Formats: sequence, C-alpha cells, structure tokens
Amino acid sequence: MAGGSYSIAADFERLKSFGAVLERATGHLVAAVAASAWAVSHPVVLTAGTLDPAGAIELAGKAARLSICGLATAMQAQALATGLLAAAATYRAADELGGRMAPLARALGGSPRALGYGASEFARGLVTADPRRVLRAPATVLALDPALTAPVIDALSAGALREPLGIELLRPRQAAAPGVLAALLADSLYRDGRPRLDRRPAEPSCDDAGAPRGLGDVIDGLAWRNNHAPGGGIDVRFIQTTRPGGPPSRSVIVDITGTRDWNVAKLDNPEVADFGTNLHAVGGRPTTYEKGVLAALRASGVRPDEPIMLVGHSQGGIVAAQLTAHLAAGGRLSTGAPGSYRITHLVTAGSPIGLVDVPPSVQALCLENKGDVVPELDTADNRRHSSQLTIGIDRGGTGLDARHDLDAAYLRGARDVDASGDPSIRAWLAGASPFLTGERITTTAYRVVRQ
Repeated sequence: MAGGSYSIAADFERLKSFGAVLERATGHLVAAVAASAWAVSHPVVLTAGTLDPAGAIELAGKAARLSICGLATAMQAQALATGLLAAAATYRAADELGGRMAPLARALGGSPRALGYGASEFARGLVTADPRRVLRAPATVLALDPALTAPVIDALSAGALREPLGIELLRPRQAAAPGVLAALLADSLYRDGRPRLDRRPAEPSCDDAGAPRGLGDVIDGLAWRNNHAPGGGIDVRFIQTTRPGGPPSRSVIVDITGTRDWNVAKLDNPEVADFGTNLHAVGGRPTTYEKGVLAALRASGVRPDEPIMLVGHSQGGIVAAQLTAHLAAGGRLSTGAPGSYRITHLVTAGSPIGLVDVPPSVQALCLENKGDVVPELDTADNRRHSSQLTIGIDRGGTGLDARHDLDAAYLRGARDVDASGDPSIRAWLAGASPFLTGERITTTAYRVVRQ
C-alpha cells in the first residue's frame, strides 16, 4: 500500500507545512524587531528622552537587547525552516525516485524464473514444430511475472523514440516514454472525434440493493453497469440524504466502464471504449469518452456544489483520473461556478494512472491486483501523496484475464478493503461518507458514442 493520510508521503507534507510555518514566524520576528527599532527612534520618544535621560538609556538598552535576541531567534528559525524544507524536498524526491524504480525492482524479483519457463516453452515449441507453443511463451512469462510488462514497454517505447532505456526515471512524470509514444501514436493514427450521448432505458433493479455502504458496494455498482451495458456505458447515480431541519442533500457517483473493443486496426471507431481511447488517455490527451462523461453530468443535472465520486475500471479509471486533472488545469474543478464540478473522490480498479497528476483536492483510492498487467502499462507507479491511496490486493483466478476481472478480482478485493483496519483506509472511507451513508439512490444510464 502506498500514499494515504497516514503514509510517509503525509509525513513529508506535514514536514513541509511546519517549515512554512517557521518561515512565516521568521518574518513576524523580523517585523517585530524593525518595529522596536522604529519606536525607539521615533521623534516623540527622542524628545521625551531629553526630559529623562536615564530612562531613555534604559529603554534603548532594552530595545537593543530585544533586537539582538529577536534577530538571533529569527536566524535560528530561518535556518531550521530551510533545513526542514530541504529535508522534505530531498526525502520526497528520493521517495518519488523509488516509486518510479519500483516497477523495475518488482520485475527483477521474479524475472529469472519467468524467463526460464518462457524460454523452455519457446524451445519446446521449436523442437516440436508447434507454433501455438511458441506464441504462448510471452504469455507464460507475463503470467509468472506480470511486473515485467513495465520494463518491456519502457524498452519498446524508448527504442521507438530513440532514447536511452529508463529515461523516464529522470524525467518529469508526465514525460515518461510510454506516455509520449502513446500520444504520438494516438495523434497520428486514431481519430478521437466528438461525443454523442445516448440516454439508456431505466433499469430499476440496478438500485434494488440500495445506496452503497462501503467500497465493495461502490465497485458492485460499477460491475452492474459493466455487465449490463455495451462499451461506453456511464451511470450517474444520485444519493439522497435527509438532513435534520434542512432540505435533502445529494451526492453523485459516476460509473465509467472499461475497454470493450480491442481491434487495433479500427482507426475510426464509433466505439469510445476502444484501443484508440487507451492511447489518447495514457498520452494525457482529453478523449471523446471523457467529454462524454462531462456531457452526462450536464444532462443529468448535477449541480456545481454537489460532491462527485468518479469510479472506473481499467480504461474507465484512466478516463476518470484524466478528467480530474484536465478540469483542475482548466480551472473548472471545485469552483462552484456554472460549468464547474466538485469532484471530491476518485476510485480506480486496475487502471494505469501513474502518469496522471490527480489534483490533491481529490481523494483518490486506487486498487491494483497482484498479477494484473494493466496497471503496469504506463511503467510508472502512482503518485505517493496523502490524498492518493494505492492498495494492492490479491484476488481472482490464474491467468492474465482473471487477475484483471472486475467481478472475480476487484469486487472481492474491495470487500477486503472494507474489512481492513488500516488507518489510511479507515480515514479514506470516513472522508467518503457523503457517498456511503445515503438513504436512497436513483440511477440515470447513458452511453457515449464517437462521431
């Protein structure tokens, strides 16, 4: 588990905050010393000193001692503040570097065994002239060590861009080689188009279970949409809570489903949940799917002051995370103005969002299953921040598809999270209470199509 309100990342933030407080205190001390010197040298005080020379000398002595002590204290406070801020920056940089190198470290841990089995499978395929066995060799390697996905993609991306292997370890997060390559491929090959939002028939049974009471119920709602809608399906779910002595309040959960069409050859695809959207999203580009989510918020009447939780599996999680980043960059997140939205929470399951700068104002919880290669596709670990909590789970059957499955893997893992006593998890769930304590839920279903 990484990040969260009780993590080492939170300690870095508190250290930085304390350093900033000391810097402000230093400024106040210097201002007080200056005010003392100004008061002693004021013409009224100097004139009064002619009437009481002894008192004037005593006052000047006290002011001098106060100035010396104040300046000395200010210098000590500034030195301590500088040291704390430098330490926080150094520790955070080291932690960030460790996070970027983590995919490679994980891959190296299991690679000898995985590569050995893969080479054996490949050799047997050649000896027996069995092409299926030869083609199965890479899948065998990834099944035994899914973490190898990250360095392999990094190597392919760096080679395609003619850059040194591992260059993303030294670059800003948004400029990692896989993201740059994905953006280039998306821009040159896959048309993104513009969204068309279709309202789907109401399905009352979707709300039969009632408002969610935990993370498992939230993922269960996403699984319902994933199982009962074509690609590009979106649910906008209004949760109503009665407030004593006031009108009912509403919070909103938006479910965003994952990839359905893996046909790489479809360069102009009406299906938004396709390979092209994956490339655009990993490359940091606004997508038709993302614009469709915004259209669904507008069409369903979500108000600027209502808290929103975005929930996505796989591609849906990338789209959700990118939406928070793009709204924040455009000044349309949590402003309360028309056209802005108050996205307070983000939940992703099996999504590669390490290249996305989720704004700190959004409380993010990211589920990543052991053996699932999809979260490794961006070759970068998620941000380590008090507002972004990444939780590793271990659920589902054997095989790459089973480890990425929403129902068998991530839904069961979410139930495990609900039962956890970890303080960062409990703090996140407590912060998500507007979405988990409602009395009634109503769902409006949409589908986004590219045109």
